[in-house]
Amino acid sequence: MSVMANLYHGSSKGNLKIIEPNNSGYVFATSELAFALIFSSRERNSLIARWGMNKENIPYFCERVENIFNTLYKGKPAYIYVLDDKNFFQNDRTWKYEFISEKEEKVLEEIYVEDIGQYLLKMEKENKFQLIRYKDRKEYFLGIDEETIKIVLSIGKKYGKERAIKDCKKWRPDLLEIVKRS
Repeated sequence: MSVMANLYHGSSKGNLKIIEPNNSGYVFATSELAFALIFSSRERNSLIARWGMNKENIPYFCERVENIFNTLYKGKPAYIYVLDDKNFFQNDRTWKYEFISEKEEKVLEEIYVEDIGQYLLKMEKENKFQLIRYKDRKEYFLGIDEETIKIVLSIGKKYGKERAIKDCKKWRPDLLEIVKRS
């Protein structure tokens, strides 16, 4: 890597000195603090939220399910680990703000966040994050509901219909009939 010096890795686990590659064989990190906070929740998935950068190059989180931001982040702690970027790279499966390393990564700094939701809302006031609530989602992403249906159908194709049904029962019961018919 060339320009950056540090990357962020979000976790629910504290006091880590080393971040080890996960089952995929990689340590994941991001260049954006807001994304590290978002990714620190293991429950987060593309059926219930969408995230990315807005037109002003500010990280956003868009609810696909009403009040999911509070469900995932309000009152929930996280640990953000600052990592050196020297071993990190991108490939055809990472997105612009995601970096991977095949090596164990030494933690340079640990940042404890007592309440992810509160922290992200503070970042929003500082124009470093944007929260798009469920009621406003179509103002930003006109086809977001149709996109969500495509996502759940792709889960069915990739992991099997039973997995898609299980995910829908948990996160999107409103889409359950569509999955059963597919």
